[in-house]
Amino acid sequence: MKYFLISLIIFLLGSSKSIAQSCAGGPPITCSNGKVISPSVQPPTGVSLVSSTCSTMVVKWNGIANQEYAVNAIYNNATTHTMDSISATAINCDAANNCTATIPVTAGSKYTVSVQAKQTIGTCPFYSYAAIRVMDYPLAACNGNGVTFSGKVLLQGAYNTGTGQMNNDLNTLGILQTYAVTQPYNSAGFNYAGTEAVGVGFFAAHPSIVDWVLIELRDPNAPSSVVARRAAFVTQDGSLVETDGSNNQISFANIASGAYYVTVRHRNHLAIRSAEAVDFTAGAGSYDFTTANYKSFSNQPYPSPVQVGTVWCMRGGNALSTSVVKYSGPNNDQNQILNNKLGGSLSLTISNVYAPEDVNMNGNIKWNGPGNDQNFLLNTVLSGSLSTQLVEQQ
Repeated sequence: MKYFLISLIIFLLGSSKSIAQSCAGGPPITCSNGKVISPSVQPPTGVSLVSSTCSTMVVKWNGIANQEYAVNAIYNNATTHTMDSISATAINCDAANNCTATIPVTAGSKYTVSVQAKQTIGTCPFYSYAAIRVMDYPLAACNGNGVTFSGKVLLQGAYNTGTGQMNNDLNTLGILQTYAVTQPYNSAGFNYAGTEAVGVGFFAAHPSIVDWVLIELRDPNAPSSVVARRAAFVTQDGSLVETDGSNNQISFANIASGAYYVTVRHRNHLAIRSAEAVDFTAGAGSYDFTTANYKSFSNQPYPSPVQVGTVWCMRGGNALSTSVVKYSGPNNDQNQILNNKLGGSLSLTISNVYAPEDVNMNGNIKWNGPGNDQNFLLNTVLSGSLSTQLVEQQ
């Protein structure tokens, strides 16, 4: 089926070339009867699935500035046993030209998504060749109740070997209440548009909360494809809790029971993914990432998490919120801390801050003195190596 769909799209695109030539070099014509495919229109890149429910699917791609896009999907209609197509209901691109589109979907169907750049010249709508993503698996059916997840993770930046728990400085200093009453993952690198938020006095009433995390359920047959995402909290003992501050069952509405990989992401730590698909067939799943390194998926010669004492933590030092932690070379984390955040000053301290450059999560960003971020990055995270690079394994 996949090859038929691709062949069909290629055929349709190819059939429009003569129209493009007529628009470009022939007499004026009206181009309202078909798409005009032009190699001069730059196609989008990096088309992938962000998330899906029983009723919508979100795809993303890398765009270019001031560009219009057309997003369509072809799918096998399980009811009529015919091929249908549908267009996106919402297309949005941010300032960094990271684009997303929401497509209405039918549960149980497989989709081929087509993203094209569009440029209108006169009466002729010129389109780029399509960037295509084929979904090889049916989208999950909606069971109406969704699933819940309970789990534990620990953050290296906040973990205290003396107490066996994470420090909650961002909470006790009032930083979370001042700067993080809404989930912080709507920025580049995460692009999560969730509306999770808390009210005045919430963090003071829940002092064990350390920070926000982003939890993803991923398809068991395609672990890079996100089925659902939620922002939630992690507490000092590593428990993940809902936005009420206490419920350790994180809800994912409109998600079918079954098996899903679970990924946990944090704004200045490398993400981790469960080494196996978690069983949600009864509607609830649980997973403890802290007990062993093999609980997290790894594709590098070293474990995805790092051992701190007797537990395993998400690796810290990710001041750039990227997929690599490193001290030297292009896009390194020490440059982000020293030059980009501290303006090159070895003595400056920025206090009471909620920022990824605060890699040891004590509420301050500084280069020298007790509890400085440079020392944590180089000596704690990278074990004193200027050349080591730690890669996100998820």
